[in-house]
Amino acid sequence: MPRYQPWWIAGIVLPLLCLGCSSLRTFQPTESVRPQMPPVRNITSFTPALRCMDDLLAAYGFGDQGIGGAFLTGEGVLDKTGKNIGGDNLDVLIATVSQMATHSGAYKFVRYNPRKLSLDEMERLRLFHGGDFGKITWPRYDLSGAITQLDENVDARSLSVSVVLFGGDVGASKDVRATVVSVDLNLSDAITGQVLNGMSASNTMAIKRQGKALDGGGAIQKVGLFFTVSLDHNEGIYAALRALIELSTIEILGKLAKVPYWQCLQIESTNPEVFAITRDWFAGMSATQRLSLTQRVLVQQGYYQGSITGLMDSATHEAVARYQAAANLIPSGRIDLDLYRRLISTEAAPRPLVTQPVPEPVAQRAAPLQLTLTTPRGNAPVYTAREVFTLTAQVSQEATLLCYYRDAQQRISRLYPNRFQAQARVPATQDIAIPGSAPFALRLESPETTEEVLCVATPDDMSPRLPAPLRPDLTPLPLARLEDIVELLRPLTSESLVQARVQVQVGPAGP
Repeated sequence: MPRYQPWWIAGIVLPLLCLGCSSLRTFQPTESVRPQMPPVRNITSFTPALRCMDDLLAAYGFGDQGIGGAFLTGEGVLDKTGKNIGGDNLDVLIATVSQMATHSGAYKFVRYNPRKLSLDEMERLRLFHGGDFGKITWPRYDLSGAITQLDENVDARSLSVSVVLFGGDVGASKDVRATVVSVDLNLSDAITGQVLNGMSASNTMAIKRQGKALDGGGAIQKVGLFFTVSLDHNEGIYAALRALIELSTIEILGKLAKVPYWQCLQIESTNPEVFAITRDWFAGMSATQRLSLTQRVLVQQGYYQGSITGLMDSATHEAVARYQAAANLIPSGRIDLDLYRRLISTEAAPRPLVTQPVPEPVAQRAAPLQLTLTTPRGNAPVYTAREVFTLTAQVSQEATLLCYYRDAQQRISRLYPNRFQAQARVPATQDIAIPGSAPFALRLESPETTEEVLCVATPDDMSPRLPAPLRPDLTPLPLARLEDIVELLRPLTSESLVQARVQVQVGPAGP
């Protein structure tokens, strides 16, 4: 019988043992990892957020105690899904705007849309206001939207909100269903109908289902966090629509006013989307707007005791520098993005510190807009009946120019711009001849009368927002007085509105 050497046996057995060890390691059980719960805000409704917006708008100077309220109109939130959810939800939209402005008066809703009024409706509206168009409140913005999605039997495992909606344990169940509803809301110019860039909101809610019924719990994903919303069982899908309309309205009107609306939604100011919003807001503000905001906040926090002028003077420069030093920012005295973000944050205001004076920059005080209007015979011309007269207007800086003419029969028409001279924006110090080379003439037909021309100018390009009564040219307008024009135009611009007039005395007809 052959004899095996011990070293030879070991050479066979040891590799087999190692192979077994390797096999055991390959089939070791792995630890399952559950998805981490994202940041969650549990709410019953957005009503507290609407009240917060009311206070926030008042604090930023909007509304009845500040610069006044903005007037809105809208058609509601229409059903575009074809599934007959029902109604236009206009009352929900109006109630939402009302709750947001209960005390501040920052936003006010009217039911008539100037773009959709017929001439008969406009005349009835004028008569309702005592025949005076100047007393009519024309809405500046149109807030409308649509229900764009309604899916009623969705596999919840495919939804990003399933982690919070179903407690994170959706993998084992095959009967985890949800209803998904989406609302899109947009803000447009009420006069032109043009949708305003960036003034939109789109939000989607997933609602848990138990069999064929909704169980009253919904979830919305927003900027990296989730809102879980308690819904009324009896209202079903309508409670979800109300929550989505409220959230979207907070977003849009917060963006319009450029106030930190995310504070009312408990979203951190360090959120990347919030950073992007504040960067865009700051870039879109004029120097005057940045200064006015800075002065207003520094007054509230005790750093500045001067007037809100929108101009950089020594007091403003020193106050900015002291605030920056107290907030651990570079005390340059300049208004930059870091300062802007700190001013609109919810953090406690830094206490004033005694700092070394910062060199004061030379204040750049903008010259006020000036408008001149004259005729070849001066500012108080006298003509005879059947003569033709002309006008020359000039502005001191680029501006929107509008001119209106009241004839001897008290009819008012728009002279400039007109179908032959369509450019309302005019350059600085350039003579604008009216009618110039246009194929019409200003002929004085009635002797022993006075006729008048009114021109108004503003740095703001408000011509696209002209209310319907002021848009037709070279034809009688439904206005009783030239003063009505100023009353209609003043709410359309936050800039200065200057005016110039020329009265033309018409004597007897010549030989």
